[in-house]
Amino acid sequence: KEAARQYLAVEYIRENMPAADSVSSMTAAKASALADTLSTYANKVEIVDIKGRGKKKDTIARVEVAVDGGPPPDGEEVRYLYMEKAPFGGGWRVKGDASALVWHLRLW
Repeated sequence: KEAARQYLAVEYIRENMPAADSVSSMTAAKASALADTLSTYANKVEIVDIKGRGKKKDTIARVEVAVDGGPPPDGEEVRYLYMEKAPFGGGWRVKGDASALVWHLRLW
């Protein structure tokens, strides 16, 4: 669950990060607002529900996500992710995005 949360938080931050040259010309108020927005994505991404299909080492996860109690910035409240068991430490890591079709075709 934490791996999916971190993956999505970084994705939302990356999508909303302005170009480097525009940051240098921002006013202090605009920079502060940007920092607040990025902080929201870093700290308030919540995994509402997560379900997995597949083998114990290689899974497709169906993830319901919210940001600060509302919909995420991209509007996709349900995401599908390729996940795999980390070789050391027993945790999970996200390999990338999957599709609803892959989720439905993966029965076990």
